[in-house]
Amino acid sequence: MLSRLRRSLSPKARVFMGAFRSVRNSLAELIWDCAGGRELRLRGFAEDVRFCARMDAFGEVPLLQGDRFVDVSRAWKPDGDPPAAGRDFK
Repeated sequence: MLSRLRRSLSPKARVFMGAFRSVRNSLAELIWDCAGGRELRLRGFAEDVRFCARMDAFGEVPLLQGDRFVDVSRAWKPDGDPPAAGRDFK
């Protein structure tokens, strides 16, 4: 997601992007094998781990606004500032 922004990135964001790129091809396996993934599988949630490890599965970005989720991608252009949670951006 960060790589799709048309703005300068903070040093933290650039570090995150580098880390992500280095594990992108094995991310699902890493999530499956991490402590949280193992714990969820042991509790019977293996399909949930698989589901959550998918990349680019959805075109929407949910934002909790009040008591409902809205699709922030319809209200925010990548070269602009993201809306703050709870902000009315109709």
